[in-house]
Amino acid sequence: MEKAYEITFIVKSSLENEAIDKLIENVKQKITETGGRVENIDILGKKTLAYEIKGEKEGIYVSIRLFISSALIGEINYYLKVNENILRHLVVQI
Repeated sequence: MEKAYEITFIVKSSLENEAIDKLIENVKQKITETGGRVENIDILGKKTLAYEIKGEKEGIYVSIRLFISSALIGEINYYLKVNENILRHLVVQI
């Protein structure tokens, strides 16, 4: 049974726009490969971080709303965790 989730992650601001777009596309592809479907992707823009993360003082916030089985959300969570260009991420069930 699919459930609604929202994933918000922070991308390194030092990346080029093309690299950021490719990273978002890779996350979207991973979601669809895992059996989920993406409803909406919002790029919230560059913001100053409250504290330095991995040497970065700014980050680009991205929010993705998706539907996926709760048994498979762990794979997406792991993919975001090991990606070196993603500073932090949060997965929330809606």
